[in-house]
Amino acid sequence: MSKYVERAEVLPADLTRRELGGYCIRPERRLVRDIERASNVALLQETVALAWGVSIIELRAPTRRCARVAFARQVAMYLGHVTFGLNLSAVGRHFGRDRTTAGYACRTIEDLRDDRHFDQLLERLEIVLRGRQGKLNGEEASQ
Repeated sequence: MSKYVERAEVLPADLTRRELGGYCIRPERRLVRDIERASNVALLQETVALAWGVSIIELRAPTRRCARVAFARQVAMYLGHVTFGLNLSAVGRHFGRDRTTAGYACRTIEDLRDDRHFDQLLERLEIVLRGRQGKLNGEEASQ
């Protein structure tokens, strides 16, 4: 008997049998996780767009645009990775880029954090994003 048949006998019948790295995820949990991730990224893009004075459409644009927009996009990618814990592939996907571009953005912004004023700005943005994320995910309502 194969390992998949043995596993199917052990798992409850209501679980979806979609293999993800050796374990199964209920479709409801996956949907909730994807919705939370999308709302976090939308929040992130809105916050960075406001802070840098660019539009969200420009942040998501497939072309580089001007230097200010490209830099704002790099900041947003960095904050998505650091603040929300998204992996580089997910960050790149949300901005229409690949993981290597997201990695380059994170390294570039991390190097710029040596500047005290820029570091303070990013810290403030992280605090704002974490606070608004908590409100989005209903953590404020339970307190």
